[in-house]
Amino acid sequence: MTTPSRRGFPFVMSAILSTLALASSACSNGAAPDENTFQDGEGGAGGGGPAGCGNGTIDADEACDDGNEQDGDGCAADCTQEDGWTCEGAPSQCADVDECAKDWCDPNASCTNTPGSYTCVCNDGWEGAGIWCRGATIAIEVDARFSMALGNDGYVWAAGQNQFGELGDGTKEMRKTPVQVQGLSDVVEIGAGGSYGVALKGDGTVWAWGNNVAGELGDGTRVDSLIPVQVKGLSGITSIAVNSYSTLALRNDGTVWGWGGNLHGELGIGNDDSQAEPVQVKGLSGVVTIARGLSWSMAVKGDGSVWAWGGNDSGQLGDGTEIERWLPVQVQGLSGVVELAGYTNHSLALKGDGTVWSWGVNWYGELGDESEYRFVPAPIKNLSGVKHIAAGEYYSLAVKSDGTAWSWGSNGTGGLGDGTYTDHATPTQIQGLSDVVDIKGNMHSMALTKNGDVWGWGENDDGQVGTGNVSESPTPVKTFF
Repeated sequence: MTTPSRRGFPFVMSAILSTLALASSACSNGAAPDENTFQDGEGGAGGGGPAGCGNGTIDADEACDDGNEQDGDGCAADCTQEDGWTCEGAPSQCADVDECAKDWCDPNASCTNTPGSYTCVCNDGWEGAGIWCRGATIAIEVDARFSMALGNDGYVWAAGQNQFGELGDGTKEMRKTPVQVQGLSDVVEIGAGGSYGVALKGDGTVWAWGNNVAGELGDGTRVDSLIPVQVKGLSGITSIAVNSYSTLALRNDGTVWGWGGNLHGELGIGNDDSQAEPVQVKGLSGVVTIARGLSWSMAVKGDGSVWAWGGNDSGQLGDGTEIERWLPVQVQGLSGVVELAGYTNHSLALKGDGTVWSWGVNWYGELGDESEYRFVPAPIKNLSGVKHIAAGEYYSLAVKSDGTAWSWGSNGTGGLGDGTYTDHATPTQIQGLSDVVDIKGNMHSMALTKNGDVWGWGENDDGQVGTGNVSESPTPVKTFF
């Protein structure tokens, strides 16, 4: 029997298993029947097999002959040996091969041997067809044209656009269903940039792949890579934050490091020069949380204060001005912050008391009210008990402590998940989702539920939602992540 490949996507493996299924029948060493009793297609004088098939003697053109005209017992009716069996002697004695002893199932699956075949079933907490099992998803990330998921086994999966190798599978082929990022294991955090991916491993090193025109991969070059390469000179990293052209990394000593594009000073080094290797953000220490907007960066210090730097054309730095800052400045009026989010031109902050604060542009109601701009943070009304926030392209998302998901702002691509394409400034519950533990947005949105299921909605032109098609849905649909 040919050993099945484990390298393909797990959801196609059920087709392989079904072709292996054979009837359960023990090999017989019965007396040879009269050749004249054979029917067409069963060997012997009737036709399908060699002339002597079924007489118990192995002739020159027979692989076996067990003296009967049955299929499914090891020696087929045309005297060929069936897959999953071994046959010896004349008349042939056939025995079932124990495929489970050959470790053809994934190590995280249970194997059941059956006559001529076997069955693999992924263990609890693992997903797939059994020949290959994928760890249940524990984290998700999205950018405009692709998405990523991290499994509890430390492996990373990606789907969508792949023009620059941002899926990390060694190709530039668009994928409508997730493929595994090559050469990565023991990953604990992921980030999706405009056309590149980033992963933090358990040993504190950072790896990146895809587009590298502005030094996004941090390997000291401007050369794209279809598979992950290690970011130079970084160790002891505890968290990463990624935007379209640059990445931040938080070190275990509370310092922040960045690399890639720096057009608006988002690397916080006092100039606007891009960097192909990590450099330390100046004047910033004691940091516990980092986040990115499209052209700016943010950090929370241990005292709960928030700092920001980079582009500020819409007041997204929250310092009361529209002045671009190449070094960190303190966001006004915020304390007790535990999480930050930002995207196109607006910022969000989650405080420890479950309230959400917003500032920046408000063209579509992404700040949660009807104001136009806000240069300093203000609380979003009628929104409480929040445990997680995310920002998409001119819209916002939140998960409450009861596992419900909420959205507000621009809805031109269906990113709000309410079944419409109508903008709204009031936080509204996304129907059909419960037990949500994580949520992400860009031009499409994705949510991760407690049981490891991933749901997606919104723009899907490149298959970035991971549903196996390019159909757009304004309501959540279950993905293959």
